[in-house]
Amino acid sequence: GKIESLIQNNQFKNVESYGIKQGNNVYSSITIANNNFNAVTVGAYLFEIYKSPVVISGNTFDNTQYLLPVNLLPNFDNTAITIQNSVPTTKVGPFYVFNNTIVNYRLGIHGENLRAFRVGLEPDPTGLTEGIPNANTIEYNLGANFALSQYYLGIWLQNCANGRVISNTITNNLAMNGTDKFRGIDITASTNCRINCNTIDKSPRSIYFTGDCGRTKMRSNYFKNYDIAVELFDGNTILDDQGDWDATIQDWRPLNNEWDDDQIVSPFSRVFRNGIGGPI
Repeated sequence: GKIESLIQNNQFKNVESYGIKQGNNVYSSITIANNNFNAVTVGAYLFEIYKSPVVISGNTFDNTQYLLPVNLLPNFDNTAITIQNSVPTTKVGPFYVFNNTIVNYRLGIHGENLRAFRVGLEPDPTGLTEGIPNANTIEYNLGANFALSQYYLGIWLQNCANGRVISNTITNNLAMNGTDKFRGIDITASTNCRINCNTIDKSPRSIYFTGDCGRTKMRSNYFKNYDIAVELFDGNTILDDQGDWDATIQDWRPLNNEWDDDQIVSPFSRVFRNGIGGPI
């Protein structure tokens, strides 16, 4: 029979391990809701989830009093939410992560080898849309001059075709310059994604693309206080022209992203591709 997993209204505090660890695809559905994680090395770790729909919502993750790394997962200590499959498959999800508050975690929300990964969307009860916007809030307090030895990523998609990152807010307390290790949204080898209506403030890199991200579009995002708003890792990174082609007028219609760079002191770029000699 079906086995449903429901974890809600719990308190996790001072845990030098996982708050929640679930995997191996034994559940018909997984819901993690309205829990509080305080000083937990890895808040929620889900793995090898190939069929179960997942909802992670209404949780608070605060790692301001972060305990020392214990190397639970290579490169994933100090992570609020990570869902990892070892191989990609079309028989998955959907995975909804919405209405969570994440404070001072190095990695906020991460997914690997997921299809139908919906960050900032809750399920639409009518089934008529991919989801209803319900934002996650990710806050950093790194200051302006914190020396980063690891990557700090608000939302990170790895090989998540058809991913959606919608209406999230990612902020740092002060503008930070001169590093690519702090990224609001990182999209790695994820095609046909939609990155819409997000606010990213005081992150040196607002959105960073690596690998084949073809057919991915960014729409109505607000970029503020950045070094580089949109960066492509190298000349092999694939990101299509941004716009909607209107065959009637035979021209492109803009996607209405907003670039607020007035407060940046250092040189900045709205869009930059490494390895080809400058901005594009």
